[in-house]
Parts: sequence; structure tokens; C-alpha cells
Amino acid sequence: MVLAQSRSTEYRTDINGNRTANSSTALDANGNRTLMTKGPDGRDVPLEKSESRVISEGPDGKVVETIVKRYGTSGQVVVTERTVTDEQKRPDGSSVVNSTLYRGDPNGNMQLSQKSVVETKKQGNTNTTDEVISRAAADGRLQPVEKRSVVTTGDITKDASSHQDEQVFRLNSSGQFYQAAHNTVDENKTGDKTTSQVAHFEPDITGRLALESQKVITTSKAADGSEVQDVTVYGKQPTRSSSDNAANSLLQQETTVRKKGADGSVTETTSVRQVSPSDPNRLGAPVVVSQTVCTGSCGTAPTSPKAVAPPQATAAPAPTKVITGP
Repeated sequence: MVLAQSRSTEYRTDINGNRTANSSTALDANGNRTLMTKGPDGRDVPLEKSESRVISEGPDGKVVETIVKRYGTSGQVVVTERTVTDEQKRPDGSSVVNSTLYRGDPNGNMQLSQKSVVETKKQGNTNTTDEVISRAAADGRLQPVEKRSVVTTGDITKDASSHQDEQVFRLNSSGQFYQAAHNTVDENKTGDKTTSQVAHFEPDITGRLALESQKVITTSKAADGSEVQDVTVYGKQPTRSSSDNAANSLLQQETTVRKKGADGSVTETTSVRQVSPSDPNRLGAPVVVSQTVCTGSCGTAPTSPKAVAPPQATAAPAPTKVITGP
């Protein structure tokens, strides 16, 4: 393995309470990443390796090639993917990014698999991003299968508020595009506190877009200097009938506390409160589901997501991660 610029180790606790290393990720100075896991014999075996290199670069853009190799349990390469990303900058500040994905077949030949074209334009405080995703059909030709349009007004890093609107269209079995999703994000900043209202819409049984789930995300600083992010999730409760199951039912709240130690390390602890089975309007006691300890250059605080997916049930307590390096 290349000498790591940073390394993260994930630990899991088994049913007997034993804490063992499950996987690790090494990142070198060039941004190449290697994901390792424990094999049947207890030795480290690769799961995935990613290497990137700049093919060309100039004032008008650059071309980057990324090779990703995924491995089987015995250490053999099972999938190889090659992505070529061509970013072109225009004099007016807009840009076009073409990403072409090639995937290796069983004979080791690289076949064209997917291509995305992302065009970004800026006018005043409004940013518009249009993306077209095409995939290879049976005859090998690319066919558009998904279109996305994102309009963002305002910049939360500069302004007190911002609004983002995303429209998602997908190809149906009849070869026609239909609106598959609509996502909105409204952010407001007051002092050290940022509040985000996130909504996710999907077609209902009539084909009309209907609210599917919501999130309210607040990010703030505590008196001790730690950073706190609360994510309250609303959606449809599986225990309610379809006729009485609005998408604004309280489901759970996730709290992440990020605290810096005297030695420069950062501990990030995430706990979850789920709706009480006896009272669908009340959250239960918090349960810690994950913890990350980071040393080195540990980055910034958790960021608010720009889209929301239907909420899922919380799984068993997640592993503890120990991260070193940037």
C-alpha cells in the first residue's frame, strides 16, 4: 500500500461485546484511496482501490481519469471501472462537465456504460445546474435515462438565506420522461445557527407529486465550543393506514455533536431518538449509534444535505471509527 496521507479504521462490536477492527481506508497525498477489510484468516484484504490522475489541465479546464477496482473475498479483481471527466470553463463563468464511465466486462474489455453532462450557469445570485444522464442500451448506444435541474438562489455562506429547487425526470417503459421527484431546501442563518427545511416529493397513485418526507436540520455551537447538528425526520409511519398517513408524522431525531479536544483531536458522536411505540408523537430516549475520533486535519463540521430521501428505520448501533490524518 502507498504510504498513507490519512487513515481511518472502522471498529465493530460483535454480539459478545468484543470490539474489533472491521475495515480501514488509506488516502495518499495524491488522493488515491484504498479500502481494506478483514479476510476469513484475519488478514487485511482489499475491497476497493481508486486512483486518479490529471491527463491535461489549462485555464479553460482539465481532464481527469479515475480508475476504480473492486475486489472479491479472495483478493481477485471482480469489477474495474474507468471514468474520464472533462471540465470546460467558459468566459462567462459557466461550465460544462462531461463524465464518461467505462466498465470492464468478463473478458477484461472496457465497455462504454454511462455518460453524464452537467452544465452550470450563474446569473446574479442564482445558479442553475442541468444534468443529463445517459446509459448504454443493448446495442451499446447511449440513451438518456434521467434529467435533473437544480436552481439555487442565494448563498448561505454570504447571505442570511438560500433556496434550492431540484426537479428530477426519469425515462419510463414507454420511452417518455416523467417527473420522478421534486426536492426543495430552504436555509436560514442567524448568528452561529443555521436551519434547513428539506422536503421530498414523489408521484402518488394518481401520478401527481405529493409530499413524501421532510427534514428539519439545525446546526449550532454549544457553550463549550462544540458543534451540534440536529436532524428531525418526518414522513409516513408504517404502522398507520394509507388513508391516515400524512408525510408530516414525526419519525426520529438524529443528533451529532462534534467536539475538539485539547490535543487537537475531534470526537464526533451521533445519537438517535426514535418515536415511542406507545406514543407516535413523542421521541424516546437517545441511543448512541456511532462515534468517530479524528486526529490531524479533521475538516469541518457536518453539513446539511441538499436533498432528502424517504426515511429508513434505524439499524443496530453503528461501529466506532478512529480516523488519523487529514
